[in-house]
Amino acid sequence: MDIGEKLFFDHDEAPILHRVFPGVRAPSLEKRKMFEEEYQIVIRSGKFSEKEDKRIIRNYNKFIKTCDLVDDVVTRCALLGFALENPDAQETISLIKQLVQPCGLYFRLAYKLPNRTISSIYSRTRKLFCPFRRIGEVDSKTKEEMLEYAKRVYGQLKHLWAHMANKFNCDPQGIRANVTSKFDFKKMMPYNSGKFSINENIRLLDSICRFLELDPKDLSAQIIKQRKMFWPVIAQGVKTRDSVSCWSHAISKTLLGNLSAWKRSLIKWRANQARKEQARQKANCTDST
Repeated sequence: MDIGEKLFFDHDEAPILHRVFPGVRAPSLEKRKMFEEEYQIVIRSGKFSEKEDKRIIRNYNKFIKTCDLVDDVVTRCALLGFALENPDAQETISLIKQLVQPCGLYFRLAYKLPNRTISSIYSRTRKLFCPFRRIGEVDSKTKEEMLEYAKRVYGQLKHLWAHMANKFNCDPQGIRANVTSKFDFKKMMPYNSGKFSINENIRLLDSICRFLELDPKDLSAQIIKQRKMFWPVIAQGVKTRDSVSCWSHAISKTLLGNLSAWKRSLIKWRANQARKEQARQKANCTDST
């Protein structure tokens, strides 16, 4: 069978969004805005609807059937970019990639989804057809084993999460999210858990204000809930919490219910930090003279 002739994809048939951004690398926010302004097309983002998921599943299954492929672990790894540490499967993976290369897999997956980027559709397909177990299917004992294993080998393996996906038969993104939410691998120490301390609440709001370039007085519950923020960056300002716990706490009633008081505490904290910095600079000037 000549797969190329049977499934050859005409790039000009694709929606304009898919032609402008044809790869699996997500376009920057600036490029998305420029596209929307130029073509007057709104790019959908956020959670995929049930209807969209059904369309992706239909597109994937149709591609598999048309190409006469068997939908197994090896095929999913070959098509969706998952690493498989099985020497016996490498030849098959290479063959599948070679066969489907001219078939426009990414465009086929995005069929009838003209307002979603190919990068977001590809990412969603990887979640829907992940060849490994989901992290939710893994028991607590195995999760602890994952964490301890990651601590031992961190920095020794180039593709740690892909390796662990094979070792524990679990989604690599799920493993990474589970492990890094408990342990800071840069500092090699566990994150705090449980109730946020006074200092953690203040540092969280300070980090949010700095990210949004807002004066603490202008911060509101509506802004925190509605503005898009990159929580890994915000978590760096908190230092002792991971990005998921920072996000969940920031939109919780515990923090927002007493936001005015926390904002006053933040303003006082910043003033105190400024005084300390001035004293430090003064001391440095005295030492240099």
